[in-house]
Amino acid sequence: MSKNIILPFNNAVETSLRIIVLLYRSYPSNLDMNKILYLDFLNVHYSDTNNIIESIHPKSQNIDWEIFVRRDTIQDGLDLLFRKWLIEKLYLDKWVYYKISDNGVPFIDSLDSKYSSRLIENSKKIIDMFWDKEISFLDKVIKQIQH
Repeated sequence: MSKNIILPFNNAVETSLRIIVLLYRSYPSNLDMNKILYLDFLNVHYSDTNNIIESIHPKSQNIDWEIFVRRDTIQDGLDLLFRKWLIEKLYLDKWVYYKISDNGVPFIDSLDSKYSSRLIENSKKIIDMFWDKEISFLDKVIKQIQH
């Protein structure tokens, strides 16, 4: 008999929750896949080296590779949110952008847990600090966290 392995962190469901909160905090603007990838990484790991936000995950020892392998999980989370009508896809300038849908806002408003409250607060701080930054800048910030 095979065992089901449950990964409590960074699975598609938890990642989709982090994504929709980032999109909620970004509203009315939208985000592309790369920006979501980097902001989500910062949402999870910025507290590893900085006290501005409170950690939502245990500190990881080896995150050097994580930004490269997260893309599939981020895409799975985006697909899940889109299938549930919680986000919208926008096709602009030959690129796909995402934004929270009208159904997504009541979903966020219905969240009532310590984790979700901390996630919403942290996401606001991450968006305030990094929303308008280029990917090259975010990459430098992430490299500082990784080392």
